[in-house]
Amino acid sequence: MEWDEAEEAPALDDFGLRRHRTLAGRARFAAFDRRRLAWLLALLVALPWVPVGSPTDGRAPRQLAWGSIGSQGWRLAMADGASRIASSHIDGSIRLCDPTDGSVQLLRADHWHTPAIALSANGRSLAIGGDIAEVELYDLSRGGARLRRVIPIRGTSELRLSPDGRILAAAFARSNAVILWDIEAEREQRTLRGHRSPVSSLTFFPDGRTLATGGRADRTILVWDLESGRPTRTIRESDGPIVSLAASADGRLLVSSNPNERWVRVWDVATSTQVWSLEGQSPWPGLIAFGPDPHTVAVADGGGIVRLWSLESGREFGRLDSQSAQLRGLGVSHDGRSLVALSADGGILSWDLGDLPADSGTHGTIASRPVR
Repeated sequence: MEWDEAEEAPALDDFGLRRHRTLAGRARFAAFDRRRLAWLLALLVALPWVPVGSPTDGRAPRQLAWGSIGSQGWRLAMADGASRIASSHIDGSIRLCDPTDGSVQLLRADHWHTPAIALSANGRSLAIGGDIAEVELYDLSRGGARLRRVIPIRGTSELRLSPDGRILAAAFARSNAVILWDIEAEREQRTLRGHRSPVSSLTFFPDGRTLATGGRADRTILVWDLESGRPTRTIRESDGPIVSLAASADGRLLVSSNPNERWVRVWDVATSTQVWSLEGQSPWPGLIAFGPDPHTVAVADGGGIVRLWSLESGREFGRLDSQSAQLRGLGVSHDGRSLVALSADGGILSWDLGDLPADSGTHGTIASRPVR
């Protein structure tokens, strides 16, 4: 199934599992005639769908906070060291989570739009936008959440804060432009124009002076020098809109995914050439994030499995089982020690990456709950 840019993204609900059951069902039907031959055929059919063994397979997550969020997860944002986690949900609510004790603060509970969010690296600023609303900037530095100011940008679909928290990048569902907003000066710094379709993904490079943007219908990645406001690199994807982008810590590599392929592409930024193609089990490996070093990338598929890849060898070296059918968000803390994922049911999973690959299966569950 391909995703036409004019339509919604294909539902990921149990897609890979349905296909697996169909194939296994055919093998069982053949068993009525020739049992031994049927078992052999079943093995051959099922083999490509069986996960490669790893130290993480089958480990149950540890529950840190009880209670159901009551809403499906949508987006995820993290502060440095995963000291604070923000999540937005389909019912319009925003929640802040403290991973140390699993406590959750319900920040907003709107029911008329799905928010776009961005959290600064130091965890002190949270930007909230959305389909209709203007962007609200919250100050989180004093323990609570205080509305700092309202930024007059409406209809945002994607938001990102620069690593120093000074610049907000905003993309729109109905515009090809990307706006850079200077938060301290309270004015628009510049508008980036270069895509021929709305921008569906944004990522700042660690230096804070470079931004990568992925187009939806034009299937193009542009790498921008923010001082000049001009693209320095143009990368052409082959088969779909750019739905996810991630930049390595050294700024040399860029990883992209689109919903029409079952792999992610790794690009050399300096040459705009593809250096790796990381294949996954899912038809849509839509979530990507760099790990604790510039040579490790995490890829989440439609079956809730996070695969860890080495970009030095191009090989998979570990798996993290989320115990969830779907993941809605994926991110690595700025210090590279924690990987966090948002499940479709609103739960938050956290892995400690400090001991990879020796103990890559150790992880805990942070299940969000509304504050009464």
